[in-house]
Amino acid sequence: MRHDIPMESMYAVARRYAGLLVAYGHGDAPDQVVIRMDLGLAHAVCPIDFGKLANFSDADLAHDVGGIITHLNRGKQTMDDFTPRSALSDDREVDGPAPTG
Repeated sequence: MRHDIPMESMYAVARRYAGLLVAYGHGDAPDQVVIRMDLGLAHAVCPIDFGKLANFSDADLAHDVGGIITHLNRGKQTMDDFTPRSALSDDREVDGPAPTG
């Protein structure tokens, strides 16, 4: 089943994750394009509810995005031993609400 990517929510997630890394002293802001590319590939491998992810607490958002970046095998286009908390269930087709704020 194909799940379209809600671009506004994905951009909000990438922007927020980059901000969290800087806020918590993990260096300079990473390239948000790279984060969005990883999120897009992860969504193709394991559909993600970007509306839900965008509204997660800082800790849960960092868990999901950091886990995706760490466990995504870009060459094989697989996710190794990781399922994001924001993964869509098999019976769900529509992403959650757009982020607030």
